[in-house]
Amino acid sequence: SELLEREARMLARLSHPHVVQVHELGRHGERAYLVMEYVEGHSLARWLAEARPSWRVTVEMMRAAGEGLAAAHALGLVHRDVKPDNLVVDDNGRPRLVDFGLALSKLDSTASFAGTPRYMAPEQLMGEGVDARSDQFGFCVTLAEALWNVPLRDAEAGPPPSVVPRWLWRVVRRGLRADPERRWPDMPALLQALDPQPRRRKRVALTLGLAGALAGSLWPTIEVDPCATRDRELDAAPWTTARAGELDTAASALGQLEAQSAGSLIDALDRWASHWRSARMRSCRAAQRGELVESRERCLARQARKVELLVELALAQPESLVVHAREAALGLPDPSACELDDPSDVGPSPTIAREVEGLRELADRAAAARLFGQAQASLPALEQGLEHAERLGYLPLIAELQAELGSTHWLAGSPEQALTVLEQAARTAFVAGNDRLAARLWLELGGHAAARSELERARDWLERADDAWARVGLDTGARAQLDYVRGSIALDAGELALADRSLHAALAGPDSNLRPFVLERLAELAEQRGDDDSLELRVRARTAASEVFGPEHPRTAQQRYNLGIALFGRDRPDEARVEFDHAIASWQRAHVQPHEDLAEAFNLAAFLAVQAGEFDGALTYAKRARAIATELEDRYIDARAWTTLGVVHQARSEPELAMLALERAHRGYDQALGPSDPESIKAVVDLGASLLELGHLERARAIFEGVLMAVATPDLEIARITAKLGLAEIELQSEQPERARDLLVELEVETPLDRLDLAILLALAELRLAGEPNTLALAHALAETGEPGRTKLAGFVTKLAIDESERARLGI
Repeated sequence: SELLEREARMLARLSHPHVVQVHELGRHGERAYLVMEYVEGHSLARWLAEARPSWRVTVEMMRAAGEGLAAAHALGLVHRDVKPDNLVVDDNGRPRLVDFGLALSKLDSTASFAGTPRYMAPEQLMGEGVDARSDQFGFCVTLAEALWNVPLRDAEAGPPPSVVPRWLWRVVRRGLRADPERRWPDMPALLQALDPQPRRRKRVALTLGLAGALAGSLWPTIEVDPCATRDRELDAAPWTTARAGELDTAASALGQLEAQSAGSLIDALDRWASHWRSARMRSCRAAQRGELVESRERCLARQARKVELLVELALAQPESLVVHAREAALGLPDPSACELDDPSDVGPSPTIAREVEGLRELADRAAAARLFGQAQASLPALEQGLEHAERLGYLPLIAELQAELGSTHWLAGSPEQALTVLEQAARTAFVAGNDRLAARLWLELGGHAAARSELERARDWLERADDAWARVGLDTGARAQLDYVRGSIALDAGELALADRSLHAALAGPDSNLRPFVLERLAELAEQRGDDDSLELRVRARTAASEVFGPEHPRTAQQRYNLGIALFGRDRPDEARVEFDHAIASWQRAHVQPHEDLAEAFNLAAFLAVQAGEFDGALTYAKRARAIATELEDRYIDARAWTTLGVVHQARSEPELAMLALERAHRGYDQALGPSDPESIKAVVDLGASLLELGHLERARAIFEGVLMAVATPDLEIARITAKLGLAEIELQSEQPERARDLLVELEVETPLDRLDLAILLALAELRLAGEPNTLALAHALAETGEPGRTKLAGFVTKLAIDESERARLGI
């Protein structure tokens, strides 16, 4: 119709960065068509699921899309179907409003009822007239779902608990009113209300304006509350909306993972700011009641400085947020802890107060650097600062610097030195009267010792932690940590019942950050008991780590690696490989230092690739493992990597390269573990197999006979079976079929892993002894192994010189 064409031309005139452009309206016969801009991107729903943005990023994305909707309204166009599927985030991260098809169809008799019911305003559902306020309703439903991740359209029902500020719900709730007259006047008003930047200034201005109005008429009867000014002090505090915007912008410029990590830290800082402001207000109220608050005020001021230092580091290196955002969030101080300080503590004497403050700032800078992975760089300054503090003789400061120095040594890779310094710090804190710091340090020491399986030290320090926490009052968080350490010690000591009780008590505690580690230890407990739920616990540990630290965090990668090991042991290679590949990618993306688990992940991924017949990929994995082993300069890890490389070369039919690699592995195991260690013996067997492949029969015979002379233990069963098979093959090549048959008959009872090798060798030995070969067993073995079995059989035909008549009698 003419009206339809007129509105289409109006839409074509709408040129806005957040609306997909309509270029042309045309006709083909009786049908009208539109030529529109092509946009590469994804729907808002998919973007939210993949990016998992912070609430700030989500609001900014929706405000941008809302500007496009407001521009359409300014031309008199109503979209009528605002929903996540009609908001596209293009490949440049820009939101675009799409699909104005319903806007162009409003002459249809059912147009007022057209749309998607879940996002339709009540008047649209009732088939009544619609206008721009109807679009506002759909916009607010979409925004509510994006922020709180649940379907939400009832203006009176509150949102689920979350970190999203309550003021945002008040804004959204107004847009969801059933009566259009009670919604926002228009989209610009709604978008202005959603802007977090001016909210602070507006509230302060209104407060001041109201105070001025009241002053003229009620001044004589109004008593001014001196604590009311405390709310405004947050504008000068280290965390404001402006800083959040800076951090969000800096991280978003680097990529999706960085933006997501920054969002989690911003949310944590928002929560901290709220708690800090409340603590300042409580301190002011306490002072009004005549209580001593000097130590509390010093504590809060110091916390503000700590946060400022963290924010500075985050802004200076936003690329590190993927790894360190969670540690930084966990390292934020607890403002309520300042209320536990001794109110009679007047601090250092005035003569040293300035020096003490300077050294505390040094400790705070070191703590921030430690949380951002820069522990090593802080050590010299901390050691000098501790010497200065010892000259001043102020014990509380000495304890604080010792505590920070110990924690820094631990992360810098000097665990023994860390434990020594942390123990000194705990003793100093106790003498200085800082019982809470002493309790925290004894618990930290117990946890570190338990992680190193130093059970006697761990028990001693845990007992001291129990005593110290009993003095200061045990909170639920500390109780869970004590239970976790106690359970870990019991597990390593084989006290499984105590481990079970303690770890489940820790799991029931309020500390969700502890949950991945507790589940990991519970999985180890289940594995020791042989329980069926051990794998499920590994999966839960991985999921919990992803929720606490993020899916790409190195600690989540560690849980993926642990799960991969468990799946590998359960003979579920495809699932194991997924976990190893994800762990490897996360560790590499995070730029963490090369470590033993990363090398082993490459080793295991190489073995799995060999099993899958992907020999080129296996070689790539094996070479990466070798590169890491070279960096680590550890003989055992080096030997493991050479073993992997040897196995891969064997699979690739490269026996000379395999032999060279396995010789290196054998020497490495000998040096690292000694020649009688099971792993050394297994390496020798691999070397013997490689020598046999190359035709070095006497060298291979000496190796296999030496393996059979070793003490028979369950963990050497496979090595002994492989050695017997190798000796049988050597005897056949040496024209000693009777010796070969005697060895193979023994193996029939022992049930070797490789039934095909046994079937081939035994059938040939019987044939060459003029006996009747068991061709049925050979046929079954070939049928079970398929193409790889036929390839192996072809190799035996060549090595053992099986002629045409023998092949005929063997049925091959």
